[in-house]
Amino acid sequence: MSLPGWKSISRALTAVLLVVISPLLSSSYSLPTPGGSGPRHAAPPTESPIALFYRTIGAEPVWITESGLSDKARTLLDFLAQVESEGLEPERYRRDEILELARRDFKGQVDLWRLELLLDLAYLTLGRDLAQGRADWSLHDPRWHIPRTQVELSALAGALNSDQPIDEFLQSLGPVHRAYGDLKIALDRYSQIEQAGGWVSVLGKGKLKRGVEDSAVVMLRKRLLVTDDLESDETVNPIYFDSRLESAVKRFQARHNLKQDGIVGRRTREALNISATERVRQIKLNMERWRWLPRELGEEYILVNTARFRLEYVKSAKTQLSMRVIVGDPQHRTPVFSKKLTYVDINPVWNVPNKIVTDEIMPQLAMKPDYLEKNRFRILSDWSAHARELTLEETGWSAEKPSEFPYKLQQISGDGNALGRIKFLLPNRYNIYLHDTPGKSLFTKPKRTFSHGCIRIEDPKGLAIALFEQIDKWDEERLERALSEGENRQAILRNPIPVYIVYLTSWVDETGAVHFSNDHYRRDRPLIRTLFPGQEASY
Repeated sequence: MSLPGWKSISRALTAVLLVVISPLLSSSYSLPTPGGSGPRHAAPPTESPIALFYRTIGAEPVWITESGLSDKARTLLDFLAQVESEGLEPERYRRDEILELARRDFKGQVDLWRLELLLDLAYLTLGRDLAQGRADWSLHDPRWHIPRTQVELSALAGALNSDQPIDEFLQSLGPVHRAYGDLKIALDRYSQIEQAGGWVSVLGKGKLKRGVEDSAVVMLRKRLLVTDDLESDETVNPIYFDSRLESAVKRFQARHNLKQDGIVGRRTREALNISATERVRQIKLNMERWRWLPRELGEEYILVNTARFRLEYVKSAKTQLSMRVIVGDPQHRTPVFSKKLTYVDINPVWNVPNKIVTDEIMPQLAMKPDYLEKNRFRILSDWSAHARELTLEETGWSAEKPSEFPYKLQQISGDGNALGRIKFLLPNRYNIYLHDTPGKSLFTKPKRTFSHGCIRIEDPKGLAIALFEQIDKWDEERLERALSEGENRQAILRNPIPVYIVYLTSWVDETGAVHFSNDHYRRDRPLIRTLFPGQEASY
């Protein structure tokens, strides 16, 4: 059946779409210059993004033909049917409303206009969501400072004028990183668990551990079976906590960044009882964060996940090194940003920030007059290159006025230096860098939020040696010699490599195991309220 008046839709379409769609999209896109090349500029005040879009493709209908929906429209609707695999919801794009309208036997011109416009809105919104995410991090995660990918309307318009299938084009807009693909697989698995009813809660308050007989052990077995932490439920006595169950609990604890003692205490029980629905939502949140990241991270880069407390050095798409890290405490949260690592500082000195001097070191000095000497601190007259060294007596400082210390405090190189023996510099306005630490025991803690914001790394020597491939005249032998001599030296990279400091509370490891972290910086919460209105996190 042909559609009445379908050709005349183009005569009224432009006027209608400017009224209907422009307010919805006017602040959602970065605007290219006409033709889609050159630097981006703001559109003239009188021209909205959707007007620019239609000026590029023309005002003829894209999604409807004389015989009904076009092939592009059907492909778009098919893609919308599986968009949940991207962590997005079909209802956001009004798919059901479009299908209902398309199925009507008779459509007047108003219906045709509406159908075309709804498909426009679905396509543009989906293109933006896949390319740059639904939420604007600058509003909903203000500590995220990595500029997100921006989709240009010229690219969306160009795809409609090309022979490339719409579904292939839309798929190309999303993240291509393996980590994102792994989360898609995890989302499918946990969504199936959710649809099947989730998992049982492990009731009670007492500790469950090896050797205990308790009815709650039966629930624990059922719970761990669902997520494959327990491979089978074959047991003579289902209420007995045996060694196989202990191993299963340890696997669960490892996946949830908990102490791996095989004991179900308060924290492990809380993690066990977070619902499948909430874990599905947590995976979706972190797929959203991947959409905020650059599509190309580089041939060689360092990724630090502060929620996971882990650094990965990646080269040629393979993880060359992986190590534990310590990040900022709740009062000094490590920000999310990206900068390039430029050089390795061997036997670094520590120029102590004024706030640390005032808040932490001066109170120690008030109690221990020899504190500076014992910890190898120097007092310098100012922060200039020509500052002279002062004695404490020369400063006139006294315990009666502990906050008044207008000098530079510097800790000299050595084993007791707060930065350890190796520092990795990536100049940035947050004064954050990667460094060694004398406090090695803290790496054994499951939650490692102990620093003032900088990132302490577990194996600085290993990372330095890995980087020496692109640092002239440096190798492991020279590093050992420099460390033993104690002299401050710099090893400069020929090609600075990008460092991405991110916050991802769900990820998949190299074995395919899905991991979840508590939201220790409380960054999931505002994003949940944006993407899932009315919902809150319990982790």
